[in-house]
Amino acid sequence: MNKIINKIIISLILVVFFIQCKKNSTASNKIIDKNTEPTLEITLQGKVQDDDKKENFLVEGIYFPDEFSEDCDFWLKIDKEEEKYLYTFFKGSKVEKKGELFLKEKEMSFSNEFNSSYYRDTILIQNYGNSMNYYERIPYCSFKYISLIKQLKVDENNLVFFNDKAYFLEQSRLYEEAVYILEVIIKEFPNRTVAYINLGDAYWGLGKKEEAKQAYNVYVEQMKTKSKESKIPSQVLERIKE
Repeated sequence: MNKIINKIIISLILVVFFIQCKKNSTASNKIIDKNTEPTLEITLQGKVQDDDKKENFLVEGIYFPDEFSEDCDFWLKIDKEEEKYLYTFFKGSKVEKKGELFLKEKEMSFSNEFNSSYYRDTILIQNYGNSMNYYERIPYCSFKYISLIKQLKVDENNLVFFNDKAYFLEQSRLYEEAVYILEVIIKEFPNRTVAYINLGDAYWGLGKKEEAKQAYNVYVEQMKTKSKESKIPSQVLERIKE
């Protein structure tokens, strides 16, 4: 009889033990869930904020095709005046088209004539359609899809091309645009001596004489290193002394 009672007692103890373990496990899970949910929420909010920051990049600036080609030799400048965005398409230093730019989420409309998509510092334009629905947005570019980027890519293959472009922009009094290109050239090719005199001239045109003198000084030093001091234009030396 005692053995039977002992077995019953042991069984009851085991049942109570398992029930208690189950309760503890459930409570533990609830604690973990409570701790986890806010973390997940914070992470998601952070991501949304991150995405918002990415979408709110500065639209204004200078854009070039991301693929260098003489068949697509143009560039785009976007300015902001008060609350309006204005665009100008250039071919070389010649203005081809200008107007107001309208932004909506990840699309931009050029004078409400055609749309393009954009994300961060890249603008994508479908330049022309097919035979059933033909159109042409930018006649001075042969690409069907044009990707315009703020970050100009200068390498050995297009160095002379962009250096000459910057020179003609400076000669056309498009000083800001010339400075933009020349700064990129100098960053990639710091020994490109001619770029420094062009940069100095562009800064001088902008009325930024100190920046111009800095560029001229580098130009003079590099010319001296190359034993070409006699070829330094007198105008450069005069401006440095001002």
